[in-house]
Amino acid sequence: MSAPPSQSLGEVPVCVAIDRSGSTYGQVLQVEIGAVQSICSLMSPRNESPVRVLPWCDQVLDPISLPKQATALQHLTSSGGTDPSVLYSSAACLEALSASGLWFLLTDGEIEDGLVENFALKTAQHGLHGLACIVIVFGSTMRGPPAACNISVGIATYAVSPDCLFLFHDVSTGRLSILQAKGCFKELLPRYEQTYKQPDLSKYTKWADLPLISYQSLSQVKVPPPRKVAVDELALQDNLVIRMQDIYSGNVDPDYVYDLMRNEDNMKSMLLAEATKGASKDLAEWLQSQKQPLPAFTSERPDINEQAQHTVMKLLEAMRNGASDEKIQTLQSALRVAHAANWQQFQKVFQTHVQERNRLSSRNTAFGRVNRQSITWDDNLKKNRGRHRRSSYLCEDAWARDESDEDSDYDEFTTPTRGEKLDLLFLPGFERCHNVPGSEFVGPCMLCRKESPLAILLKSPPHVSTPNFPRRNSHTALLFPLAMSRFAETDIMSFFICCDSCALYLVRNCVSPLSDTVTGALALVSLEKNKTTWLETLDSTFNGRFNMSDLPTLFLAVLDKKILENKFRSAIDEHKSLYHRALQWAKGELSGIAEVSDTLSPSLRPGHRGGNRQKYPERTLSLSTVISNRALFDPAEATNADISMLRYAIDGFPVLIRLLEDQGVSQQELQKHTFQRLVFYLTEVHLPTLKKKSPEGKQSNLPEMLHRLASKSATTEPQLLSRNVATNASVEDIFSCDLLDAAALESFRTLDQFGNVERQTGPAIAVYLHALSAYGKDFSTPKDFFNAMKVSPWLKKAIHMPFGISEGLAADLALQIPDRPLES
Repeated sequence: MSAPPSQSLGEVPVCVAIDRSGSTYGQVLQVEIGAVQSICSLMSPRNESPVRVLPWCDQVLDPISLPKQATALQHLTSSGGTDPSVLYSSAACLEALSASGLWFLLTDGEIEDGLVENFALKTAQHGLHGLACIVIVFGSTMRGPPAACNISVGIATYAVSPDCLFLFHDVSTGRLSILQAKGCFKELLPRYEQTYKQPDLSKYTKWADLPLISYQSLSQVKVPPPRKVAVDELALQDNLVIRMQDIYSGNVDPDYVYDLMRNEDNMKSMLLAEATKGASKDLAEWLQSQKQPLPAFTSERPDINEQAQHTVMKLLEAMRNGASDEKIQTLQSALRVAHAANWQQFQKVFQTHVQERNRLSSRNTAFGRVNRQSITWDDNLKKNRGRHRRSSYLCEDAWARDESDEDSDYDEFTTPTRGEKLDLLFLPGFERCHNVPGSEFVGPCMLCRKESPLAILLKSPPHVSTPNFPRRNSHTALLFPLAMSRFAETDIMSFFICCDSCALYLVRNCVSPLSDTVTGALALVSLEKNKTTWLETLDSTFNGRFNMSDLPTLFLAVLDKKILENKFRSAIDEHKSLYHRALQWAKGELSGIAEVSDTLSPSLRPGHRGGNRQKYPERTLSLSTVISNRALFDPAEATNADISMLRYAIDGFPVLIRLLEDQGVSQQELQKHTFQRLVFYLTEVHLPTLKKKSPEGKQSNLPEMLHRLASKSATTEPQLLSRNVATNASVEDIFSCDLLDAAALESFRTLDQFGNVERQTGPAIAVYLHALSAYGKDFSTPKDFFNAMKVSPWLKKAIHMPFGISEGLAADLALQIPDRPLES
């Protein structure tokens, strides 16, 4: 006999269990009631069954039938604890659930682990674990990323129901995000290459990454009839039903079990179902059970009457629609007022936190002093004490992830509290240094116009996939991080900057006045004090692609590229100037904390032969310290045999020049270094062609080019042609003979100093190329040739004084090359 057909969601009997516990007081309960009304609007006129609403906390009220008892719904109040298993203590509620074809569980998510286990067991005992369910957690995205979302109430239901949808409703913005979906609800997920894409709830997931739906979207779902499942059975996808005890006892074919595990939804169901049953625990000592972890300060920020949220969205709409200056200024003024009121409230919240932390610290210290020696830890207790289940339980890697950063040991209980001075910014995770001059960048916010510490906005990069680029979560170590900004995957900066208060709302709503999808923000305050937050934010934005130690150097290159782009973008001068100064400040801060090898890159150290860079011990210094050591960093210095600046990857070289410019190095010196990098690049291209087995059989055409250029010189100096002497080699000349490719030329032309190199160093380039053609075969590496050239008594002038080489001097030097050794 075939299975009964599925029905549209609006045609099945529906129950809605609404959490009215004390933690829902105020806005959360009102938003829940609004959600119930949205659910009711989905019902088909043909559906004669009323929507049965089951109000619960640690007690259950009589069911409310809608629409007949709509007034009773509006009169619901918040009180009591949170225990969803009370739904099963009422015969009327059990009858309503058993008669339904779908039920909704609405909750703010917070429940103790023991109650999760009880709820899971009773759901099975009453045969409701085959019923389709939609779990909606109501909360705030300001509490943290999706992986930190508290889902402890709904996890038991999602674990055992074969058809379940897990949603998060942000109470401030109304955004309805899909956390996970299985069974019939997978239809709501986005599709990629004919398969449904389940949200990835890793620690790098941002709210902007999750698919959004509306309540109206639920009407398209076809709901299957409830499955009849025994107490000890688990319903899986494709109408499979298993008993976990059969698997444990070995009564199931191993190949069959393997096939079950290969299905991601089945695997998660089995893992979560076992987790929600709970494990046997040793009782903790009474004194230990009395101790409480010191609370971390909340990442939530107050928004009185949601005034700032609403005003930000209105202001963005006005700016996009080209509203009048008067209207925009009125909204900006209102936003500044809302920010000020929220800041006052925030200070009160912080003081309350300090008082509570001090109280708990004193209490825990008293217990600990007596019992310190008697405390022992059980591994399971250490992992589960005081912890709610998070949405990351829904991830494949949740069962293997390292949670040591969340676990607290005994010493945490006695940690001294922080001072009561409020150095925190409104943007969570950042602190100011009020008494340190220059420790923050202050300017007018581009959104509200408030004079305040500003924040850089980070955005999603373009949807481009570069071949062989570091993968997500690979934390790849980079040899040349300053050369990485040319890739699309590192294009993560918005051109919009704002105060930290505005940044919070733009990040939360994933928007800016530009067309960016905003994913994060970096407050421009002391990087020395906020280094961890900066690194974690960048690591999240880059999706864990790069080694954490490389992030400051890499992001410095991203800032440098954005400063260049800012010069040529279409924007008002005030914004361009503010953006330039803000990024220059950030570059200075980053150069002080970015740790690099004393040779700029591990691959440039003597004796390096490739391979994993971490096999080679290296001395690291701040980037600013390395490049400020002129004796070691100037390529022309005789003692600088490593010539690291010239050997650094060509795409990173312009960043180094601009860093030197920021340090006050003269234009004359910078132009000389630019010339030296140009001729060194020519050496890197030419020397490999002299080897017997050059790549792809490529042969040098340098002599041919010099002969051609010599014919030009012969118009005034006939003897030069017979000696094959060129006295001027322009950038166009070397480009035309494939010694300089287009990508390298583009990198050089990002430098202001390259213009003079192009116009004035043709004779010096000609001398260098004559020497390279004559002596290059005697050297195995470009470094060896350049070092010999720069100390040659008669040719070093071309390296040290390239702008002082005239065509006449170039002719004199070139004519001597066939008859003199390089060292003479």
